[in-house]
Amino acid sequence: MSRRRASGLSNRDRAVLDLEREWGQAPQVQDYKSEAAQRTLGLSPSGYALVLSALIDDPAALEYDPETINRLRQVRQMRRPDF
Repeated sequence: MSRRRASGLSNRDRAVLDLEREWGQAPQVQDYKSEAAQRTLGLSPSGYALVLSALIDDPAALEYDPETINRLRQVRQMRRPDF
């Protein structure tokens, strides 16, 4: 699948989405993903999570990687408590 360069996303934002697409959400890969985020992006686990959380609602991120963003939105929706 070709990915066009989405205006409005920084190189770091695109790299975070690329890393998330590559590693996913499986619990068994979280340590490896955290290490990769630290090594390649200089982001701590909490920093990575903050950037990713902001990207979930960013239209430019949806344009860049709709599959990953839609998957993350589904995960977020399932984790929200029902009040």
